[in-house]
Formats: sequence, C-alpha cells, structure tokens
Amino acid sequence: SKVLSDHEKAKQILFIAFDWNTIVATKKQFPKNKCYWLSASRAEVLGKLNELTQNHLDGLDLRSNILDKELMTAIESQPLEVLAWTVDDPAEARRIIELGVHKITTNRPAALKLEMRKAGKD
Repeated sequence: SKVLSDHEKAKQILFIAFDWNTIVATKKQFPKNKCYWLSASRAEVLGKLNELTQNHLDGLDLRSNILDKELMTAIESQPLEVLAWTVDDPAEARRIIELGVHKITTNRPAALKLEMRKAGKD
C-alpha cells in the first residue's frame, strides 16, 4: 500500500478482480484508484448492479460475449464504466462499441486499432 501510494503514477493504476470481496476491499484501501469487477456471467452482473455503486466501484470488466443491448441498458441505469475482454476480432469490437462499451482489452492492440480506423470506429 505504501509503495503504491508513493509512486508517481499511482493515480494511473486501476484494479480488476473476479472475486467480489477482493475488489470491494481494494476499493476501500485505494479509494482514489479505479476498481472494476470482472465477470463472465450476465446473471451475476444483473444481481450486483446496485452493490457496485454502493461499494463505490467504478465499473465492470466483462467478457464481451455476454454483452447485449438488454444488459447494457441495465448497466446504464448506474454510473458505471464498462470494459470488455478479450476482443481480438474487429467485428466483435464494432458490435460492443455500438452497444456503448467504453474500453476494450485485446491481444492485438495495433492490428485491431488499424482495422477499426479503416472501419471508422476508432
């Protein structure tokens, strides 16, 4: 905790975790850093939406294949940022960007960025 607090780029660090208790505890320990709960289950996400904001989490980091308009509409009822993982396919990237996803995790950043530029979706 001390090492992170003293680091010059401490505010740039964000935390992600699949374990609910871990990410909630992390947000309490590092309230100035962004914390995102990872999930691949739409049922879990829908069941935790109110708890996300009650625990001051900044958003969700979701497996892209669970994202659809219905889920995004439910999430948008809360002040949460939505990230998606792991998106390497340009068509999938376009689909989730159109749904309103804020950021994407990819194994192919340069190639995906180039392909998205060509499609006018950067």
